[in-house]
Amino acid sequence: MAVNALGYVAQRMLGARSGLPLSGFASGFVSSTATIGGMGQRAAAHPEQQSSCVAAAALSNVATMAQMALVLAALSPTLLSHLLVPLIAAGIATALVGGLSTFRAWREPQSEAPGLRGRPFEPKQALLFAALVTGILLFSAILGSTFGSGGVLVAAGIAGFADVHAAAASVAQMFSANQVGIDQAEWAVVLGIVCNTASKVLVAFATGGRRFAWQLMPSLVALLAGFTLTVWLWQPALP
Repeated sequence: MAVNALGYVAQRMLGARSGLPLSGFASGFVSSTATIGGMGQRAAAHPEQQSSCVAAAALSNVATMAQMALVLAALSPTLLSHLLVPLIAAGIATALVGGLSTFRAWREPQSEAPGLRGRPFEPKQALLFAALVTGILLFSAILGSTFGSGGVLVAAGIAGFADVHAAAASVAQMFSANQVGIDQAEWAVVLGIVCNTASKVLVAFATGGRRFAWQLMPSLVALLAGFTLTVWLWQPALP
């Protein structure tokens, strides 16, 4: 909530060209998918601000990696130690692409459209996230007890379409409870990210159109490739 409030203030003070990327990054801590949808709608309504909207949407993916690290640190430091390098790799790759998008937005002249609506603090969003994590955890536990580790993978994938942080939280909780092994937990998180990326692609096309979606695609590919390839190649020793 605090980071989201800072982004709200930045957007109000700095305007679209400077404030939108900062606001997009901050909003990514709430929901990167929702941020992409909002920026897609804004880009469709104000085509002259499309570069700033793409930059904001891209930087929201950096926040996705940062918050996932926080979620794993709170629920399963052991799982975080195995996924820290993939998270850093994906975060750096996505930040580089988002930085290029921001630089492109800075260079293009843009008019100042009306600011984003809403309030700086949204307590119900935090409560909704907590409720979503609880529901997904229950759903994962049911599938896990019925179908074993395969059920956990299915649950993580389905949850990823809604919120990748909630999917990671449920996997971390089940790993801490020794209900899944480290390999299953790692690839469950990967599957959650894959499904979440697919959801973002659909949202980008639906809200911002083809041009917006294709301009955002490098950021999504960087996140997915950076995380998945590093998980595959990076094999830290078990403690």
